[in-house]
Amino acid sequence: MAKKRKLKIDRRIENKINYLIKKSKEKGFILEDEILDLFPTLEDNLDLLEYIQERLETADIEIQSSIDKWELTEEEIKKYFSQDKELMDATQKYLIDISKYPLLTPEEEKELAKKASQGDQEARERLIKSNLRLVVSIAKKYLGKSRGLTFLDLIQEGNIGLAKAVDKFDWRRGLKFSTYATHWIRQAITRALSDQARTIRLPVHIIETFYKLNKVKKRLSSILNREPTPEELASEIGLPTSKVQKLLKYLHDTISLETPVGEEGDALLKELIPDVTTVSPEKTAGLIVLREQLKRAIQDLNPKERKIVSLRYGLEDGIEHTLEEIGKIFGITRERVRQIEIRALEKLKNHPLIMKIKDEGA
Repeated sequence: MAKKRKLKIDRRIENKINYLIKKSKEKGFILEDEILDLFPTLEDNLDLLEYIQERLETADIEIQSSIDKWELTEEEIKKYFSQDKELMDATQKYLIDISKYPLLTPEEEKELAKKASQGDQEARERLIKSNLRLVVSIAKKYLGKSRGLTFLDLIQEGNIGLAKAVDKFDWRRGLKFSTYATHWIRQAITRALSDQARTIRLPVHIIETFYKLNKVKKRLSSILNREPTPEELASEIGLPTSKVQKLLKYLHDTISLETPVGEEGDALLKELIPDVTTVSPEKTAGLIVLREQLKRAIQDLNPKERKIVSLRYGLEDGIEHTLEEIGKIFGITRERVRQIEIRALEKLKNHPLIMKIKDEGA
């Protein structure tokens, strides 16, 4: 078993867990989304996730995944795809394709996760493919919430989150993989939506705080039947009241951020990667491995070049940072960042791993 840190449970956490138990006791199950709505940062505290899982199991409450809700209903097809037959056909083909991958038993899941953690790429790909339906079920909840991202775009972003979950999952802890993965998938999709809506890019931690605050605000409004005060929000989310007040003001002023004012930047590195506009389940796992090859290729750059390319093209966290953002990190001008980026990409063009990627994408 993995070594556990000492876990401190305060009254607020206990109250939330008791609320989940009371809410789910009669029906005998709880959805993973319901847990994550109350505990949106569980990936940062696996001890707490394990404790919640144990408490629910002791109360004879089963944690259910939303993976069985992945198929599109006739109503959803009519509402979101009636105006784009090509997108509908591509989406339905993808859904048919991923249905061919069998779901895993808990024992198979644990064994594959163990092998994947030891570097077994075949096990890693199988674990990813077997959970592609989970990504679809989560992406469905964001249908119609972005004018710039298609359903397949949302799925692809979710697939990146799924891969991150596979890489970070600790099979020794006895946690349910789908519960753990659900957070990473949701996070990847919401980041993509935020990045699309706000051409002015905000730091990742600020974006995530916005989503947590908004979720807590909606939940408290439902419980209290009124708008929660900044003090109530601060207490619930665990932030100073002054910071919550600033965030609320910023949320109120977001209309101005809808205006496209960001720079487009070069996409030289992307030209080396096969087109992934249409998601293919056969290619998804391979594209994730390709991403790993890119990460290995940049190890041959000097530290500054490596960091700049990684930040510029989202190789660390899936977020592509602007020249200006990177310049602030290094204390240099955006033009200097561009020069270093171009120099690094010139080096990468002739790297054996990059040449292999180009050949495979031809």
